[in-house]
Amino acid sequence: MDIPVLIETIQRQLNTVLKPIDFDITEGPGENELDISTDDWTIHLEGAWGFLAVDEEPEESAEFLKARRAAMSESVEQAIADADAELGGAISDALSVSGDPFTLDFVAAIARHLTAKS
Repeated sequence: MDIPVLIETIQRQLNTVLKPIDFDITEGPGENELDISTDDWTIHLEGAWGFLAVDEEPEESAEFLKARRAAMSESVEQAIADADAELGGAISDALSVSGDPFTLDFVAAIARHLTAKS
């Protein structure tokens, strides 16, 4: 994962739907560690794995979309999907490794956004 390219791509795509003041992209202390965050959600990427976190993460899969939408707009989701496409799937690949059901549902949403655009 090329961190400068990842940062530039995600920043450019998120700038299409959010004001720069509304999100942060922060390199972590570890090698290849990155947090993309707002007050409501965080995507943590670290090497070959990652996860999506929201304040109110539900236990039941039937509630995943509702919880994600309460924290993240569909346009933000689309911007992340667009960044992922530019990066050859680097974001979704890392998120898929987590095995976390909430994160995997987000990965599926990214894939649906990309399918809808093609």
